[in-house]
Amino acid sequence: MIQTWKLFVLPLFALASSVSPAQKPHVYHLSGDVTATHDPSIMKEGKTWYVFATGKAPGGGQFAVRCSDDLEHWRLCGHVFDVIPAWILERSPGTKDLWAPDISYVHHEYRLYYAYSLFGKNTSGIALAITDGSGGRPSGSPGKLGGD
Repeated sequence: MIQTWKLFVLPLFALASSVSPAQKPHVYHLSGDVTATHDPSIMKEGKTWYVFATGKAPGGGQFAVRCSDDLEHWRLCGHVFDVIPAWILERSPGTKDLWAPDISYVHHEYRLYYAYSLFGKNTSGIALAITDGSGGRPSGSPGKLGGD
């Protein structure tokens, strides 16, 4: 029985590997504004790629946003929040940075999940900012998702 199984399955594996060979990896040589891009989350809208990164943006604000049309040449193109949302400072006084952004597009809106915390305190949480992508700033107060 086992020998019969091998007669049918092994040729299928050989056929599959010859029909769809693995792609050769491409190495991207990054240039431009790529330093201090921690915990990146990436998305594409149209022909532009966007990377959201942990912490303060150069020049102020939270979550620097970098843009690229080719995944190699990057430029700073904004930030998500001008300041940490007030409701986070109420729940976690002293919080200075937001971190670990994760961007998604769901039901015609962009959702940015992120974390906040204060070292040595039990005031951590996960939050959500939402925008419809029409150019408006995201709403930073739909509520806390977890923590405390």
